[in-house]
Amino acid sequence: MAIDYLFDKRTTKSVLITLIIVGVLSFVKAFLTWGGDWKTQTIIYREHYHPAHTIESQLRGDRFSFGYRKRIVDRQRIVPFFDITKVVDTSAIDSKKWDRVDEQINEIKLSGK
Repeated sequence: MAIDYLFDKRTTKSVLITLIIVGVLSFVKAFLTWGGDWKTQTIIYREHYHPAHTIESQLRGDRFSFGYRKRIVDRQRIVPFFDITKVVDTSAIDSKKWDRVDEQINEIKLSGK
């Protein structure tokens, strides 16, 4: 059989075919499971003493449902390429610590307002 011929010995051909199959399967899995990046639409609050610490409204475009997912996160920028985010509830914001700024960023470039 052809399968026995290809995978009976470790030949260059069998290794190459195996690598191609694994590569294609990995690409398909990544394409179907990756949801996209979260993009900041609005900076809602900024901390008094640490301006790099913000609470933001973010959107992510869903791949197959033609809509957006929304979340509100506490984002603390450590360095320009690294930040810590965690989902937060804004109903209990301490107004002594946070300034409300409502700064529109619109990273997704949605039209409107």
